[in-house]
Amino acid sequence: GINLLSALNNNITGNSISTKGNSSHGIRLSTAANFNRFLFNNITVNGSVLVNSYGINIISSNMSNFTHTRINGTVNAAGWLNQTTETITTNLTDTLLESFNGSIGFNQTIQVNGTVDVAMARLNVSFNRAFVNSTNLTFFNSSAQIIFLGITFTDPQPRLDREDDGTTVFCPSSVCQKTSFVNNVFVMNVTGFTTFSVAEGNVNITLSKTDAPDPVNASAY
Repeated sequence: GINLLSALNNNITGNSISTKGNSSHGIRLSTAANFNRFLFNNITVNGSVLVNSYGINIISSNMSNFTHTRINGTVNAAGWLNQTTETITTNLTDTLLESFNGSIGFNQTIQVNGTVDVAMARLNVSFNRAFVNSTNLTFFNSSAQIIFLGITFTDPQPRLDREDDGTTVFCPSSVCQKTSFVNNVFVMNVTGFTTFSVAEGNVNITLSKTDAPDPVNASAY
């Protein structure tokens, strides 16, 4: 990974980074590594948050900007972003968080303030499920694009789980907008976050009634 220690006003551009082993980070800023700019960097996280591995790890470093960043969490326990100081601010613009099952993309600039732990338990894309804990991660409770891979429905439609309790309902167009479904890849835009998924929709059922001609005579035996 890339580790900046007390480094100011640097431009870090166009890197493909893959972490390996425990306590490894794609990009790590520490000890007043302030006002740095990161553009078009791709990070693959192979470690685990349980042993302190993140795509981006920031300690006592302020006002860095990450633009067009792609973080791929290759294992379920991967961590996306960790900040360990109350008084720091980081700006994320056009950020893609992806897994084997799909991705969540935030095109706008998101400001992350203070101590933050964006681990898989709080933001993840599993099979046909995208989740952000918007109570803990209020800065990610914003518009985003969700992509689900491997969807085999005929006419999938967005669903949401407002209570995050496993009970879903069809998502209204004011919250979810389906944009495409091609080659088992479902794409939709959302205005904010809870738990989202898709289910079969608009199923046409044809019923045919067959019986004896009227009237029907009944006999007692």
